Amino acid sequence: MVDGIIGFEDFLTEQDLAAMEREQIKAVFIDRNIQEKNFGSVVFDSFEKGKAATKYLLSLGHKKIVFISGIAGVYDSDERLRGYCEALKEAGISWRSDYQLQGFFEEERTRASVQQFLLEQKTCPQHFWQGMILVRSEQSRRSTKPSGGCLMISA
Repeated sequence: MVDGIIGFEDFLTEQDLAAMEREQIKAVFIDRNIQEKNFGSVVFDSFEKGKAATKYLLSLGHKKIVFISGIAGVYDSDERLRGYCEALKEAGISWRSDYQLQGFFEEERTRASVQQFLLEQKTCPQHFWQGMILVRSEQSRRSTKPSGGCLMISA
């Protein structure tokens, strides 16, 4: 038996949480908005950060901004996506489903999503902007100079 848990885990089910509560296991979750007798959370303002990052790219004149999401239903990823969408809406830019890629918070899956996106585009993105070096390395591996003014941010 453990005395407590600090975790990022969004994959715990309601049954898992009920068992932890029953066993009176104390837990603090990172980026999982939960407040119970034995549970607390530390939640980052991912909505504002997603919105701010997108607004920054828009302020540089970029209009084609691709969002690489984590996992649907994960609070942090969902909030960043919501911020991204809000910034686009405020700028009068329509959200495009083909500009939302799935990365699942995994390097290889993100790489595969980016590669597939690049293969399907008539013009390649001019810039990559996100938290992971991975996508920048994808750009540098391409033999042609990218063009088209499309940027990416990752959840």
